[in-house]
Amino acid sequence: LKQVVSTTYEAGLRGTFDLGGRWQWNVGAYRTSNRDDIINVASQISGFGYFLNAATTRRQGIEAGLKFKADRWTAYANYTFVDATFQTPLTLASPNNPAADGSGNIFVAPGDHIPAIPAHRFKAGFDYSITEPWTVGADLNVVGSQYLIGDQSNQNPQVPAYWVVNLHTSYKVTKNVEVFGLVQNLFNEHYYVSGTFFDTQGIAALTFNDPRAFVPGMPLAAYAGVRASF
Repeated sequence: LKQVVSTTYEAGLRGTFDLGGRWQWNVGAYRTSNRDDIINVASQISGFGYFLNAATTRRQGIEAGLKFKADRWTAYANYTFVDATFQTPLTLASPNNPAADGSGNIFVAPGDHIPAIPAHRFKAGFDYSITEPWTVGADLNVVGSQYLIGDQSNQNPQVPAYWVVNLHTSYKVTKNVEVFGLVQNLFNEHYYVSGTFFDTQGIAALTFNDPRAFVPGMPLAAYAGVRASF
């Protein structure tokens, strides 16, 4: 494989101001062009794949963030937009893709989006100190839709967007000992973090009609523990 060569342009602004507390903000934009980018391609042999240089790809977007701190409160919000695309035409093997031709190939056009990269991500959260040693908080994660791995030509429905709410709390028993609790996926949302294709004939004892396979996200889960530092 050839070495990947990247060219990046980036610019941004950041600042602070006081309004009921201390606010910090930042915003930036970037563009990265990769020559001889390396991608993973499905093999005609079921269950295998290989890497190759995919000519030129581009990732461009914006990032913006906001933080707030006042007395017992801290809060934040971050947003990221990524436009990740192929910039040269390609013929790639994707034998389990329903959009593939009779030889198991798909045809990528300039501007097609790179799979497994959500265009939108948003995260926000807060922490509140009920007492000096006791803190509670929550965060919201929103992830936009993405194309399935193996769908470089963008011919299939995307993995749906999803959102998850998490809770956390901690209590400092001493300067060095802290007990904590976590609740992940508070509302038990059913979602997928990524997807790909598989050979529907690969398991002789079973019959599948849909070659799409999805990776499920974590369901509702709760944890508690103790942290110690010395």
